[in-house]
Amino acid sequence: MNEFKRSTVEEVLSVLESGSRPSGGVDTESGTIPSLGGENINQDGRMFYGVIKKVHDSFYQNMPRGHLLPYDVLINKDGAQTGKVAIYKGDFPHAAINEHLFLMRGKPNVIEQKFLCYYLIFEATQHQVIKMITGSAQPGINSGFTKYIIIDIPPIESQRRIAEILDTIEETIQKTEALISKLKAMKQGLLHDLLTRGLDKNGKLRDPKAHPEQFKEFGLRKVPRSWTVGKLGTQLTFQRGFDITQTEQRPGNVPVVSSSGITSYHDRAMVNGPGVVTGRKGKLGQAYFIESSFWPHDTTLWVKNFHENIPRFAALFIEWLRLERFDAATSVPTLNRNFIHPMIVAMPPEYEQRQICAMAESFNNRIRTEEQYRDKLKLQKKGLMHDLLTGKVRVKV
Repeated sequence: MNEFKRSTVEEVLSVLESGSRPSGGVDTESGTIPSLGGENINQDGRMFYGVIKKVHDSFYQNMPRGHLLPYDVLINKDGAQTGKVAIYKGDFPHAAINEHLFLMRGKPNVIEQKFLCYYLIFEATQHQVIKMITGSAQPGINSGFTKYIIIDIPPIESQRRIAEILDTIEETIQKTEALISKLKAMKQGLLHDLLTRGLDKNGKLRDPKAHPEQFKEFGLRKVPRSWTVGKLGTQLTFQRGFDITQTEQRPGNVPVVSSSGITSYHDRAMVNGPGVVTGRKGKLGQAYFIESSFWPHDTTLWVKNFHENIPRFAALFIEWLRLERFDAATSVPTLNRNFIHPMIVAMPPEYEQRQICAMAESFNNRIRTEEQYRDKLKLQKKGLMHDLLTGKVRVKV
């Protein structure tokens, strides 16, 4: 590591500053200039623009500091997500940061911005940042934190090469995630067709225009004639889960299923598998197919009676119904089975349910393969960051 020079972050920076926002606050319609905050940095070290709050041009022009330039490195300075880091790549003609972020610019020919960003994301550096957090009600870091964060920097050419290598694997991760999102969207589109038009005995999607005789009226749309129409509660009967605290759970292999999926294990089951669970309180809308016997938590509803429907199909069907629409609470999302049992649904016969499950499973297999590949890439990136940023592996320039 003799080519590396040990410094503090303060010593390699030319600019460290925070921004501001109007006293009345901002929202997505309060101006034309993006005002970025902690919500615009995700946990993977990327910028996120799902919600962009804005300030008026006049406020932006009068800001004494916090104007963004391409490749500024941003760090979240307060709140629960203190320490999140990302690099701004000049995604807007003009943009600023609010008072919850610091922007950092390194000294030219001393440190590369991308290298600085990767070093701050690096797990060992994040541990240093965490140690600098003060406050309990509103935890955060102040501008003095850079004095205490140690950074080992190689020659500038090596920094650029390290950043190039890490950029390459990060781009592959992002492309894989984009493919996963595309596959999930395709699966949802397919499920919509399958659960509204169904499959004939040859495994082909029915066509209501070519074969109207195969369909019957169902509210404002049509469904296959062979499907059973009735109340949801007569097709799938739901039951509230069972309360159990963490301290009451004993070591075992029985999954405890909450509204967010399997969260722990216990030594006793309350329901024989296979079964299906969906959220009752907290996270609503997702359905979980459980192969083995399980304990459905009090925050869930579980299917007590499938009425001869296939459990794996029931999980697909419940998720497609988007039960979160029936949220009965104002603060904590809550689903009442008495609200959903009267819902009128159309259920395909068993042979179609099996065909639909098979088609959905082929998509699931492809998605799982890509997710495993993405997770492998993330592990490789983590290992590379350690090897390259510590000098364990040297780069050729």
